[in-house]
Amino acid sequence: MKSFLGYNRPVITTMLKSTTIKDVIIDIESALKEGTDAFCLQLEKFDPLEKNEANLKEVFATMGDKPCYITNYRRDNFNKNVPSDEELTEEMLFALSCGATLFDVRSDLFDPRPDENEITFNENAVRKQIELIKEVHRLGGEVIMSAHTFRFNPYNEILEIAKAQEERGADIVKIVTSAETEEELQAHFEATLNLNKDINKPTLFLCNGSYSRKHRLLGPVLSSSLYLSVQQGKPCGFQPTMADAKQILKTIGYDL
Repeated sequence: MKSFLGYNRPVITTMLKSTTIKDVIIDIESALKEGTDAFCLQLEKFDPLEKNEANLKEVFATMGDKPCYITNYRRDNFNKNVPSDEELTEEMLFALSCGATLFDVRSDLFDPRPDENEITFNENAVRKQIELIKEVHRLGGEVIMSAHTFRFNPYNEILEIAKAQEERGADIVKIVTSAETEEELQAHFEATLNLNKDINKPTLFLCNGSYSRKHRLLGPVLSSSLYLSVQQGKPCGFQPTMADAKQILKTIGYDL
């Protein structure tokens, strides 16, 4: 069964960076040869005309027995007239029916809060999120719930978001913050360790920013969830390559 759960080490997940189905399939074949564990397909990057049943089924079939994490973020949507959250969700459910595994539910889905840590506490929106998570589970999928704050957050705010995601039914909680100083980087490592104690679900806790690369490389080892990696030669910035992730895991002693 395709799954992101139950691993005894971080799952090396290749971010598919190409923006046409033809090129994505080439990338998948290359990543399989490199030995990836899983994939991440960012639906928001594609022309809506490309997101049809035949194309998506071909993409997931090319992945073979590897699970796929899907996103459909409004902020990066190909269509400049960004669809509603309901439309983005329907696209995600369609991709799930075509073979995707891990469904990303934003923590402010149905009530956008981009300036409030990307999480809503609106009762109606939260109810709809919980219903959606139950539906994804009913359809055999897994759920990662995400919040991108785009700033440094103290641990009490990080924990509040993580607990809300856990309570809403997520299988994996995901929070992306920012680290622009050594002090903020140190706080992120401490937060990673604390989340392991305070949250009963796998955590994907990441940061962007000038001091983020060390945390992107070492954080997954501390939380044992996912590496979001890129292929050699693809734009990566602070994201580790698949080779980086494999080297760290081998050095620590994990079997790959």
